[in-house]
Amino acid sequence: MRGWRKTFCRLDWAGVWWPVYGSHPGRTIVDSLFLGKCATHRAMATLLRSALLSAFGFAHGFALRSTVDSGSPSASADREADPGAVLCQVDPQAVGPYVLRQVHGRRVVTVGQEHTLPSQQPPEADGLSAGLGRAGLVIRTADCLPLVLADPRGRAVAAVHAGWRGLVAGVVDEALHRMQTSHGVAPAGLIAVVFPHIRGCCFEIGADVAEPLRVISREAVWKRPGKLRPHGRLEVAVRKQLLAAGVPKDAIDTVPGCTVCDASRFYSYRRDGRGAGRHLTVVVSGG
Repeated sequence: MRGWRKTFCRLDWAGVWWPVYGSHPGRTIVDSLFLGKCATHRAMATLLRSALLSAFGFAHGFALRSTVDSGSPSASADREADPGAVLCQVDPQAVGPYVLRQVHGRRVVTVGQEHTLPSQQPPEADGLSAGLGRAGLVIRTADCLPLVLADPRGRAVAAVHAGWRGLVAGVVDEALHRMQTSHGVAPAGLIAVVFPHIRGCCFEIGADVAEPLRVISREAVWKRPGKLRPHGRLEVAVRKQLLAAGVPKDAIDTVPGCTVCDASRFYSYRRDGRGAGRHLTVVVSGG
């Protein structure tokens, strides 16, 4: 994965620049799509994308606040984009959306096993995986960390809702275990992407959160100058768990953005309270 070039030089039918032969992890592609192919979901969505996932051909996207606030027909009453609409824009041929009833735990389910049909009652879990079949996985977040795992060769993917409770409970380790047992891919063969969430600049915490985060990584808790209480860094904790499990360092990408700092693009439960909207992170497994 080393030595990739920053090359974005093909304009596709939707007017989006895509990498022809790779790019460098950490670069973010931002695009607005209007896709008429899905007749029941004609909506403009602004998506953040990972250059690493795009380089390996994975359809995916993180829907920004503008998706909802623009007055799009895809906006639902609880101030989040419609999962079907966003999935349609990410991949019009995908099956789904497969969603979860997220409970801040460690359970991970798999399409075709615990989660059989997109129309079924969403299972209680905080991670979802899928192998071949072009399954569209969707998770919801406001401040929690959205994590995507993907196998560039076997095309299996997982989407994980990782707040501090889920991290401490072991949801990342459980997702890695599920990718190996259900899809046959060890951590060393995965790529991983962290999407926008509450960052250390804004995640002020008490001892009840700081102590379990320190168990994962001492660097996951820091003292911000001028602040009395410590601050937590979810991404540091996630990276620690990924690296400890064997995911290569250069196979981990970050799509930048703090959900609290940037109110123009992000919803935040901590900033906006119970009325905060939710972001959707979507990823599609191989065909």
